[in-house]
Amino acid sequence: MPRENRDRTLLQVLRKIPLFKGLEPPKIKKILGLCMHKVFQAEQLICRSGALSDELYILLSGELAVVTAEGIQVAVIKPVTTVGEMGMITAQPRSATVQAIQPSNIFVLSKPHLDAAMRNDQAMQGQIYLNIIQVLSDKLDADNAQLRNLQLDLERADRRAQQLERHIEAQGKRAHLARELALQQKGLEQGELELYVEEQCKT
Repeated sequence: MPRENRDRTLLQVLRKIPLFKGLEPPKIKKILGLCMHKVFQAEQLICRSGALSDELYILLSGELAVVTAEGIQVAVIKPVTTVGEMGMITAQPRSATVQAIQPSNIFVLSKPHLDAAMRNDQAMQGQIYLNIIQVLSDKLDADNAQLRNLQLDLERADRRAQQLERHIEAQGKRAHLARELALQQKGLEQGELELYVEEQCKT
């Protein structure tokens, strides 16, 4: 594919990324020029929990996993989207590890490069920060929805456990009554009844 057509296709893809919403094509190309293209293989780490947050990642193709410090996978990231927006604002250490699930094409944008570009363009700075806030808000909404679903699952599991406990309790009462009845009807001793029950269970 000719370079001009490839760049045009790439620009169309990048314009779909929420981070670039509202930006003119020349400004998107400017940011694109600051990025470094990298290919990550399956299971390769993109960033590690607790590491310095000095890069933002733009996933163009592939699939990424978000893993907590405890090793629990909490999310799967699909194209076309960004990873690491919070670090670009707060400079706080990474809260989770991100690794490739399958071979992934990623643009890596360093915070110093982006900060320098935005210092020279206040309009672009305002739009990008607004976009980052919206991205984070959308992710928070998604996390809250997932949390509500987990809470509902826990409530359903708790109700099921309570039902099973009541069922087991009722079965225990029935077994106790049946044993008492058998003792009365057959005139058996406790030990004789238990031996009889064990023998019946073996058959």
